[in-house]
Amino acid sequence: MKVCPFCKTPITKTQRYTNLIKAVYQDVCKVKAKVFGDMKDIEASRGHLQQQLANLRPELLVRYGIVKDCPMYLEVYNKLTNDLQPVRRNRRNILSIVDTSSLKIQIDILTELLEEVKKANPNIISKLNSRLQVPLTAIGRRQGKMTNQEVEDINLELLRFQRLSQLLTLDDMIIVKGRANDSSIKNNYISAQKILYSVRKYSREQDGDVKTLLENLNKSLKGGLNISEKERKEIVSAIGVTPGHWFKCPNGHIYVITECGGAMEKGTCNECGETIGGQQHTLLETNRLASEMDGSRFAAWSNDQNMANYDLRHLQFDD
Repeated sequence: MKVCPFCKTPITKTQRYTNLIKAVYQDVCKVKAKVFGDMKDIEASRGHLQQQLANLRPELLVRYGIVKDCPMYLEVYNKLTNDLQPVRRNRRNILSIVDTSSLKIQIDILTELLEEVKKANPNIISKLNSRLQVPLTAIGRRQGKMTNQEVEDINLELLRFQRLSQLLTLDDMIIVKGRANDSSIKNNYISAQKILYSVRKYSREQDGDVKTLLENLNKSLKGGLNISEKERKEIVSAIGVTPGHWFKCPNGHIYVITECGGAMEKGTCNECGETIGGQQHTLLETNRLASEMDGSRFAAWSNDQNMANYDLRHLQFDD
């Protein structure tokens, strides 16, 4: 706006410079409209964001234990709710298009975080919730306009959380399959865990490394069978041995010991060349029972307590 050269008062009325003042004023209005946006559009956006946030109410998340495991969620939710209120501290809370864009990014990220928790295996939800604080901190400390770098940082924290969910899921599979002592699996797991649990800023390069480690873990866990459930049943049925005869080499490749099920000689794994079997009914320490093949809990040749493997329907008596 044009101002008085002496007192700096904005000049809004003057017969001599009326047309010039009007032109400048219109330019100022255009800039304001571009920066603050159309009020009708902004209010419509506010209503949409309030509805989206209402779907994330803490009481709707009780079954997932999010508020219990990560109290900070309530703090972030209340902050976003307060930022969207039409009246705050007895004053109108006028939002600009920049404000609504920033709030939309934060609420979208929060929505994706919760979706990741909801689809997670129940066995890992508590561990996953305990790591929510890192991305929630990134959301909670944002005020007003967000730079491109800040948006990138928040998206990277979301990506880290998603990778962590994948790692915890694989960890659960490792325990179920009894592969915790496999050296290759252990090394890949520890390397991925070190990056994901680090307090340092997450980067695209680190995510590429974690992605590779997770892919290697997934391949290793599938390496033992790598067949469909139908194929597994057909193989077990074709071999015709009772539970407890299936074993695996140090790298998880499956083989069978027939007759009594006790290891009487050593051999070589066809897949990786590792030593398999054993001697005098004693399995090599590096080999393990392959419970994933037939659901057995103990080897067929084992102590009396391991008779729990056998189903009475499998027992046959000579006439």
